[in-house]
Amino acid sequence: MSVDTNITRQDFRAFVAFVSRQGNPILRLLEPVVFGGACALVLNLLGWLCHIEYDGKTALITLIASIVTVLLFVGFRSRRLFPVPGGMVLGEKHITLCPEGLRQSSVAHESLFRWPLVRRIGETPRHIFVMLDRNAGVIIPRSSFLTPQECEGFLAELKKLSGKP
Repeated sequence: MSVDTNITRQDFRAFVAFVSRQGNPILRLLEPVVFGGACALVLNLLGWLCHIEYDGKTALITLIASIVTVLLFVGFRSRRLFPVPGGMVLGEKHITLCPEGLRQSSVAHESLFRWPLVRRIGETPRHIFVMLDRNAGVIIPRSSFLTPQECEGFLAELKKLSGKP
């Protein structure tokens, strides 16, 4: 069973959003709180050691400057991590389910991901994600199938062959 796809930037963004939502939601909420608390503690310790007194305006300006710096750093960093068109992630792909594993090919590459490598199968209303690692996987847009029944048949065969529910 096989399907032809064309992975776009929007598909990759959906994949990144899916990956970032994995894990415990409480821990995802606590991470920035703990990071912010640690930064506040360090700033207060530095202020105490250097005998600097913070007033409300200084604290607010420092907080805003810190947030802007982190957002700019993350923004520039994430742009460099985004795949290029025609590379291994974006572009036209042919995906085949075979007894050995999931085969993905394009004009520039061919890969066979053996079934034991599949960690889980993620589903959203618009995509199927075959997760091969915490942040790596095969993106299959549901729009690649002619009918919803064809998509469900592919998904059922994928689950059967991979042994993942």
